[in-house]
Amino acid sequence: MKSLIVIALTAAACGKGSDPAPTPAAPPALTVVDPGLAPRALLRYRAPKGTSTALAVDTRIDLAMGSETVAWPDVKTTSSLTVDEVLGDGAMRVRYAITSATVADRPGAIATAAQMSPAMQDVVGTQVSGTLSPLGQLSGLTVDTGGKQLPPALANQIQVMTRALERMIMPLPGVAVGPTALWTFEQPLDQTGMKLLAKSQLRVTTIADGAVTIVLTSELTGPDQDTSAAGPKVRLSNLRGTMRGSGVLDLARISFSGELVATLTMNMTSDGETEATTTTTTLKIAPTTAAPTSAPSSDAGAGSAAGSNAAAGSGSGSGSGSE
Repeated sequence: MKSLIVIALTAAACGKGSDPAPTPAAPPALTVVDPGLAPRALLRYRAPKGTSTALAVDTRIDLAMGSETVAWPDVKTTSSLTVDEVLGDGAMRVRYAITSATVADRPGAIATAAQMSPAMQDVVGTQVSGTLSPLGQLSGLTVDTGGKQLPPALANQIQVMTRALERMIMPLPGVAVGPTALWTFEQPLDQTGMKLLAKSQLRVTTIADGAVTIVLTSELTGPDQDTSAAGPKVRLSNLRGTMRGSGVLDLARISFSGELVATLTMNMTSDGETEATTTTTTLKIAPTTAAPTSAPSSDAGAGSAAGSNAAAGSGSGSGSGSE
């Protein structure tokens, strides 16, 4: 049974599923529970054309099965988010790309770096583009593979990329808020390729010069679902868990830096045997100096990455307006 779990979870993480091409999620349902203390401000994503933000994400996953705990290889990815155009209503055409991916072995891991690395390298350079509203709503998402013919088995990994973009850009309320503000929202989420729903609450601790320090708490649930690779199908059921994190939203650079820890429990069934598992995923997100990928050749008018640092410095540094 353990070997089947290893196969199923490695397939989910590496994108070897049968999910369809990515579709954008519906705008999150957001409710302001407490507008917080004065002075309050309207929080908005505002970045000029040419702004480019590079982030590094370190991912560590541990899996508990009964009394045994095993590890996954460590994964480090770098990504870029570039503003190619600013529309009249303040919405921005943005482009998200994975610029590098490395996998490192851990003692006793259930899979090797060599097993996981090829699929991740296939999506390096793939770009997800769309329109971002000042309130953090993404629409019109499209995928550009840079001319590479990705196999259908990687469709799930592309879906994970779109969800990663949605996670990095957290939704903002339409009303002015201040320190101690609290709002709730719901978003779909991919946890190593599994479909989940996150019901989240976001608490603001400080607001200063467009940097919003937050604490995030989420409850995770998911429908019963199947995963399979080159072996028997594995049924996932009773998916539930939590996600906790804290960090800083930079509204002028459209980025989140901090740490998120998600714990997910489920039952995994194959050939009539059921195993209870708990997966703990830790994400550490921080700015990096990695160079962003260039814009697709068909969009010659887009802002270039070469001038991104200067452009970012010349834009609105606050991302908010005082009430």
